[in-house]
Amino acid sequence: MPSFPTEAFLWLEQILPIMHNQDWVRSVAIVRHPEVHTAFLCVNRVKFALSQDVHARRLAVHLKIRDFGSWSIAPIRWQTPLMLTFSVMGLKGGVGKTSVTLGLAGAATLRGLATLVVDLDPQGNATSILAAKKPKATVADVIDDPSVEMLERALTICDWEIEPGEVDVLPSTPELVVHDAYVPGAFRPRLAKAFKYLQGYDLVLFDCPPSHGTLVREALAVSDAAIVVTTPSFFGAQGVDRAVETIKDMKRNHNPKLDFAGVVINRVRSTVEEHEYRQKEMARIHGRSAILSPSIPERIAMQQAESFGQPVQVVSTAGGREMREIFDKHLTRLLRNYGE
Repeated sequence: MPSFPTEAFLWLEQILPIMHNQDWVRSVAIVRHPEVHTAFLCVNRVKFALSQDVHARRLAVHLKIRDFGSWSIAPIRWQTPLMLTFSVMGLKGGVGKTSVTLGLAGAATLRGLATLVVDLDPQGNATSILAAKKPKATVADVIDDPSVEMLERALTICDWEIEPGEVDVLPSTPELVVHDAYVPGAFRPRLAKAFKYLQGYDLVLFDCPPSHGTLVREALAVSDAAIVVTTPSFFGAQGVDRAVETIKDMKRNHNPKLDFAGVVINRVRSTVEEHEYRQKEMARIHGRSAILSPSIPERIAMQQAESFGQPVQVVSTAGGREMREIFDKHLTRLLRNYGE
């Protein structure tokens, strides 16, 4: 068995001062020895802590805290966390980018992953559906002041309760629209400055606005890969073309690691001939491997989940179960392709 890495203790030491400043922490004990491969974190009243503090929630997910009465003991087998970042984008409105973003977030949470949704759309639909709890700052504040202090201030707990993972949100605001003006040659990424300090998440999902302005480019400058969401329509296919060009431009000029993950075709009705034709057309233009399978059928379960502010994974209908399986397959592919 490999020795317990120093990085594990360094990471815990960064978190513990935050925890010690909270009045709900009663005792923290770490066992450290050359022959010890497991650290033990003991936190009193953990249920209250997890419901009230974003730092505690992130810590609990990463350290796999289990509750034992009024105390919790978390055995840790340390692996340096690999944080994957994806932009969910589409340059046409109404294609369901937010639905896909939240579907992936729900699938990740069921896997036990700590997930952050960054709502870059000034409409703020993801922020509303996630029911962000009293944000102290928004993503617009982070763009204005890309510091670690502002980033931590903006990270917000949401109302989604779906174990064993957690979902937090970097909330939107209508004021984001002033940041979307794009001047070719003048763009300088700002979110990337703040996100280099981000810790404690396994997965980050950017819910992008339906444009190719500065906000989409802010997300692409940080991301490992971009997922393009569209519908099987003439204008949807045109939006894919423009989105792919934007991805190529950002990869060439600002983010060499950026990859085009593929196209998710949303709101498909199998009985509509036009939908089948447009799917084949996009596969011919962009390559069959670029069209991510399965496509997402139009199901009322998606609207039900959004109207109740819940993950589609908890909708107990045939459509809800179908959506759960589809998003799990898409997440599996993303983790397999980019998580190694």
